[in-house]
Amino acid sequence: MCEPIHRYLLQVPADTLVSALRVFARMQAIPDTQAIGNLSYTLEGEIPATRMQELQQQLRSMTHGEGVLGFAFDHYKPARGTAPTRSRAGQNPLNRKEYLGRVTR
Repeated sequence: MCEPIHRYLLQVPADTLVSALRVFARMQAIPDTQAIGNLSYTLEGEIPATRMQELQQQLRSMTHGEGVLGFAFDHYKPARGTAPTRSRAGQNPLNRKEYLGRVTR
């Protein structure tokens, strides 16, 4: 099973970099590059798409309203942890006798 991964670009004030990195680490984000600007930092990397909404919600408080986030789908990556399962709904086509007995009725 694979999960979608987004590529992000984040610009944060220099005084909020440490808190931003803590939040990104908790959200399984992987920063690729970091650039230092005039009183700001730019972070670029990958983050699971399922974490983007949570990140957007925390961005304002994390950067005191001064952070800028851009992101877009990049690729799929094998999911971490155990894959979700669900029980079969309906007949099992691999059990030919049971399947044909119910389908032909």
